[in-house]
Amino acid sequence: MSSISHTKTTLRKQCLAINSQISAVKRAHAGQEVAVAVFNLLKSRFHKANTIAYFHSFKDEIDTHFLGDLLKENNYRRLLPQLDGTNLYFIDEDTHKEVVLNEIDIVIVPGVAFDKHGNRLGRGLGCYDRFLSTFVNRPIKPFTIGIGFDEQLFEQIPIDTNDQPLNMIVTPSFKVIV
Repeated sequence: MSSISHTKTTLRKQCLAINSQISAVKRAHAGQEVAVAVFNLLKSRFHKANTIAYFHSFKDEIDTHFLGDLLKENNYRRLLPQLDGTNLYFIDEDTHKEVVLNEIDIVIVPGVAFDKHGNRLGRGLGCYDRFLSTFVNRPIKPFTIGIGFDEQLFEQIPIDTNDQPLNMIVTPSFKVIV
């Protein structure tokens, strides 16, 4: 195991342990704060965006139910991630049909840790990094927003050549535009 891989594994374990200690009340409150911040960004900065890929949160992640409700109430097309092995693709939340890549305007990305340079540390499978790498040479790319708790934001996290940076990180107290 390389030094970077070892450092990432150690940080991932530490962050997952911290995240698991966050109460359900704080998780829901933080989720609402982030949802409102993301929604306000959509309305002010991305008013032409219609198709938003987001995720249903795991129990150790910031709660995304309020975000999903806000998107639905405001007639956004909502996409959810699906896994085929370790390959990520998105389906329409209402029709359950797979979506063509160039239809995605914004991708809301989960993470175990983020830094102020737009880097993220995922769960270690590389699914989102592989998915986002498919846009590297495309002229039109979705805007990417990582969301999480304040406790997940670091000055810098370890990265390697496969890691895909995000355009923005949003936590309840911080909005970092890269």
